[in-house]
Amino acid sequence: MRGRWCSMKNKIREYILLLAGSFIATLGYLWFIVPNGLAPGGVSGIATIVHFLIGFPIGWGIIILNIPLFLISWRTLGLDFGIKSFIGMLMLSLFIDYLPIEALTDDLLLSSVFGGVLIGVGLGLVFQSGGSTGGVDIIGRLLNHKLPGTSLGTFMLGIDFVVVLGAGIVHGTLTALYSLVTVFISAMAVDYVQNGYRSAQAYCIISDQYAVIADRVAHQLERGVTILKAQGGYTGIDRNMLMCLVIRSDVAALRKIVKEEDPKAFVFVLNANEVMGEGFDPAERSRRRSYRKPHKGQNNVK
Repeated sequence: MRGRWCSMKNKIREYILLLAGSFIATLGYLWFIVPNGLAPGGVSGIATIVHFLIGFPIGWGIIILNIPLFLISWRTLGLDFGIKSFIGMLMLSLFIDYLPIEALTDDLLLSSVFGGVLIGVGLGLVFQSGGSTGGVDIIGRLLNHKLPGTSLGTFMLGIDFVVVLGAGIVHGTLTALYSLVTVFISAMAVDYVQNGYRSAQAYCIISDQYAVIADRVAHQLERGVTILKAQGGYTGIDRNMLMCLVIRSDVAALRKIVKEEDPKAFVFVLNANEVMGEGFDPAERSRRRSYRKPHKGQNNVK
């Protein structure tokens, strides 16, 4: 009964974060971004440009653009992430179209900065819930599943650059430059909400349930896990420590896995200033999909 209640509380917390994040991001759009013709990148940026060209509602544009992405990648997303992402996308879209919120300023600099902060904080909370608002995040997951060696950061930055270029064509060079400011500030805000500072982090986990955690990370997150031999300095007891490098969209899911399998696990985090290799280096185009249970003498799980 206690375990079921804890699970229910976690679910409620996740959906509160999802709703709050969608609402905060909406404030960024309605207070600053949309009234000033800025394009924050991604699917929402495309919908914003379409809105200024033909007057089509931004929220419904986001929904229409996301539907094919959900249909293509529903098997890749997983049920929990897919449901939360659909709800997050739907809430953001409806909030943008139907909340009666007026612009706060017509200053492009203030709008690009504060709009980027609010959108980034909102999306960071959505990621913390274990979901997304669709768009580029879904494309990124699908791309990582099909081409695991592809650099997601470069891919997403490329999409944002194309969207910002479109905003420049519609509204002029100045608007495009301020839209770039919004893109970078929102990305920094997302990273800060997710990780405190860095966009990539190495999670070190000491737990008696290390094998189960490693299995779930390998299959659910499709991230490599290294098992290191450790020894308690005071007790002298031999332990196994997991080390896993994750990006911002994986952080909430990894924390959830650890909490579900071993609430008493000892976890510490190392900031990654530079990452190269499988799953993070665009030069690496292949990745092992098989996963073998850890056994004596084996210290690397992929």
